[in-house]
Amino acid sequence: MGAELTAIHVIDPIRGVPGGRVKEKEKEREEQAKREGMEVLNSIDPVLQKQGVNINKELVEKSDSIAKAIIGYAKKNKFDIIVIGTKGMTAVEEFFLGSVVSNVIRHAHCPVFAIR
Repeated sequence: MGAELTAIHVIDPIRGVPGGRVKEKEKEREEQAKREGMEVLNSIDPVLQKQGVNINKELVEKSDSIAKAIIGYAKKNKFDIIVIGTKGMTAVEEFFLGSVVSNVIRHAHCPVFAIR
């Protein structure tokens, strides 16, 4: 079908301290988050390779929110559709905690397909 698939994983960037120096623990946490994010992205390769699908994998740093990072990346890269998994929050949990998926659905420039 000629489709192109990109999987992204949003990570939180480290925050610098005054003077531009980075705390060592924060740098270690950033590196750990990047390693874990790539592990998540690499775990989907075997499934897709069996189906003959090529995939681009990207780590994306969180901007204001995870939803904004997803929407911004999709818009910048002119995605035609966003496919996103839900964690199955109850209505009460979503009301109090908000939902990345809900925000992506409401604000994305393209259709969003949410999978539970």
